[in-house]
Amino acid sequence: MELAALTEQVALALQDEADFEATLAALDQQISVQPDSAALYRLRAQLHAAAYDRVAAWTDLLSAAAIAPDDADLALALASLQYRAAAHIAEHLLAGDAPEDDSAADENNEDGFELGIDIETDPQADEKTAALQQEALASLQRLMKTHAADEAFALQLLATWEDLPVWQPWQHYTLILTALAQHPHSRALQLAEARYLASLASACAVNSDDIPSGYFEDLTGNRYHALTVERALQRIDALLADASDAALLESKAALLAAQGKAPETAAAHAQLADLYDLQWQDADEETADELQAQRDEALAQAGLYRQGMAAVLGAQLAQMQEAVDQLKAMQSRYKNDAASGIEEIDPQFAALSDTLRVQAEAFEQGPSAAQYQELAAVAQQTAQRIVATIDFTPTTLLPLQASDLPDGVAPWFAEIAPELHAAGLTLNTLFDNPANTRALNQQCQGQLWSDPQHHTAFTAETARTVRLKRLLSTLSDGTLLLTADSRSSSFFGTGPYIDSISVDKDTPVQEMAELHLARLARKLAATPGLHAVPVADLPQLQALENQMRLLKIAFRFDAGITDAETRGMHMRFHDEFAALLQAEVTALIAPLKERHHG
Repeated sequence: MELAALTEQVALALQDEADFEATLAALDQQISVQPDSAALYRLRAQLHAAAYDRVAAWTDLLSAAAIAPDDADLALALASLQYRAAAHIAEHLLAGDAPEDDSAADENNEDGFELGIDIETDPQADEKTAALQQEALASLQRLMKTHAADEAFALQLLATWEDLPVWQPWQHYTLILTALAQHPHSRALQLAEARYLASLASACAVNSDDIPSGYFEDLTGNRYHALTVERALQRIDALLADASDAALLESKAALLAAQGKAPETAAAHAQLADLYDLQWQDADEETADELQAQRDEALAQAGLYRQGMAAVLGAQLAQMQEAVDQLKAMQSRYKNDAASGIEEIDPQFAALSDTLRVQAEAFEQGPSAAQYQELAAVAQQTAQRIVATIDFTPTTLLPLQASDLPDGVAPWFAEIAPELHAAGLTLNTLFDNPANTRALNQQCQGQLWSDPQHHTAFTAETARTVRLKRLLSTLSDGTLLLTADSRSSSFFGTGPYIDSISVDKDTPVQEMAELHLARLARKLAATPGLHAVPVADLPQLQALENQMRLLKIAFRFDAGITDAETRGMHMRFHDEFAALLQAEVTALIAPLKERHHG
């Protein structure tokens, strides 16, 4: 049977319009005749995957990839399947047995290997599963680096990654930036970045009762990283300036609502309603009904937020009460079912509703006189700490020799060296930052690493248990690019002169380096004529550090303290506190500006 006829028969079998077993037998027979046809193995993989025989599908794709190693689509399918089926593949590889037929798995489950199958796990199986998954993710990263020039494939790869049950935030963002470096003006890729930043804004890696520095909570207790919210909104607004987009407007409204900005949220919902109204005019009957419902909901939300956050909280309370009433009705029907757990609803609802009522009253009434005085005192103390961070002392970096260190070079450097080498960086020199050594009251050792073109400086500094990691690039327009591991530990921004992003403290060094290099490539590609200024040695790093110090001073003099920074302090009565803090910072900075410019 010809390949075209087999392809058509497989398509019919997948739609239950052709005999499945007969189609599989026909493929087996043809593969015995043409064992070097990658297309035949891929067709059989589709059938095995449809029957939830993931291991057999993976084996077929491996065979096809061996025959056609340059087929990017095939490699993408293989990596995706390997990640999803890693547990089953690990069991198969460890057992050394032939693939089992698990076609009896629940057909309603997209990943049938997760249901209806009793996989006995052990540490070895868990390790093998994790290794297979990491190998699959590494394959996806290599595919993006190799084929990012193909925009359609890059978008397909990003969609594949997003569909995987994986949360690797900085690897994901690096993929997007790698594609944007090849297509800096692609609206589809810019949309992917904006959507991703919106999701990243609501991700918090710290699981604790205390809100981490730089984060705030919305009305329902969800945590947001304030500076990432600001970055996401900037990207969204830039895209909306060119064309309206429903998904972007929804994301914008959600981020504004999280910040408690009622008028701005109302305006975003009103824009969304207008967009649905325009789309409705040219829609078919079925689509028009859906658009009208979406328009009505957007208008309702706009009207609700125009009444203020107290009204929004009241509506949430009403919805909660309605849900509780429905659960109570269920409880009355299943009152003898001890396993229902419905009796736990009342105390949970009472606690949450009390919290929401207190918040509603706070929005409606504002702080009391005593609370206002407390806010003023905190603002004064905080302003003093903020202004104390303004550093007028020039940075000095001194070379260090390993032979001068009584305890030798810090072992941490040897731990991170393999990751830095894997990212394409090489060690330049060992150094001491005397200011850090004085502050820590112990010799602070630093290392400078560089990429081959010396466009990026990676600095690692350590003393005792303190470990600082940063990547820096200086650009020909006088601005800087900074990637630091200060997420969850700082609320400070860097302003328009330093394009900075913070990652979580436990982010692997290689991921952090690759993220920064992708950020630099994207920035250079988007701005014709822009280039990176080399940072090849310690004197150039010292000059860069002092440039950054001066840019931070200029930002603080211009901005005082920003709304995003204040929001990252997660203070109750944010608006009142932000106004008090800005006034205090402005007053303290005024004489410093006069002396500095004088």
